[in-house]
Amino acid sequence: MIAFSRRWLRRGILYFFLPITIALVALVIALRLWILPNIDNWRDDIATSISQSAEQKVTLGKLTVDWEGWHPQLRIQQLRVYDKDNRPALLLMDVHTTLSWTSLFRGELRLANLAIDDLILSIHRTQDGIIYIAGIAVTQKQDSSAFTDWLLKQRQIQINHATMSWQDDQRQAPLFVAREVNINLTNRGKLHQFHITAIPPTMVAHPLDLRGEFRGTSLSQLSKWTGNLSLNVERTDLAQWQPWVKLPLGITRGFGNINLQLQIAQKQIIAVTSNSSIHQLSLQLASTLPRLNLIDLSGQVKWRRLGAAQSIDLNNISLRTSDFLHISPFDFSLRYAPATTSAAAIGDISTDGMWLQTLARLAP
Repeated sequence: MIAFSRRWLRRGILYFFLPITIALVALVIALRLWILPNIDNWRDDIATSISQSAEQKVTLGKLTVDWEGWHPQLRIQQLRVYDKDNRPALLLMDVHTTLSWTSLFRGELRLANLAIDDLILSIHRTQDGIIYIAGIAVTQKQDSSAFTDWLLKQRQIQINHATMSWQDDQRQAPLFVAREVNINLTNRGKLHQFHITAIPPTMVAHPLDLRGEFRGTSLSQLSKWTGNLSLNVERTDLAQWQPWVKLPLGITRGFGNINLQLQIAQKQIIAVTSNSSIHQLSLQLASTLPRLNLIDLSGQVKWRRLGAAQSIDLNNISLRTSDFLHISPFDFSLRYAPATTSAAAIGDISTDGMWLQTLARLAP
């Protein structure tokens, strides 16, 4: 019986797996010797395949192919993406991609790696709030997510040494230009991770570092996405950000380092953690209160929302005012849940190292 089973197993391997192996080897040989060396002849067909996958017109310039192990590498010169009015919206002069074998099984073009060098990208918000990325409108009324959804299916995307500009007509702000922008996006099914570094104008801050991890499928269903962001800014001048960003707490001045972490779900921020060291800070907590000028402020602030309940934690906070009042590091914690039809409001406060008499001197 055992000998009979082994014989059938050998026959199964011989008649089933062997033909598949021969077919794959023949495919690789055909790709290496005949198909890929002449890939430029199929340029229009490849462009049509990309256009159908992205649901947006794409044209390609010269195509050349090399090999990296078992993966064919494709170089595309002058890749153009068109908007819905058939106007060129984005030009990529030099694109390097590593093709994925999964394209054969999925019936659409899949890339193991996509690298773009020296990209120049403009982002524009008009007076009526419509945002254009490389001339392509991004609005909730239009289904413009097909191309970005296709990008989110590619395993890895790298953008190196890019220049990006932000023009905000709604705030009537001057043009903001970031140089040496490097983006690394890794996609694994629903998991999307990215790392962005950029050099903003020198008057604003030193290099920015932005990292994120999100879970979701389509940008047309952002309400179902969850994830977190981490922003690190060194030697920033808060006052210089005002043309482009509305600063909280009436801040008009401040210099220092900021690390900001956000947790996002259902298109809303549900948690914020800030680690900061700011000098020469000027803020106003309310319009009816006088402005508070601080020489130094450092520590960690955490805010979190869970349903209707909220919490805030201040850890190792220290400050020094312009009139030489110094408050040594202290901790403060507040928990609050509003009243419901079945329960009264709940609040809890705890402190460590906080002297109320000293804090009272900050009040007007």
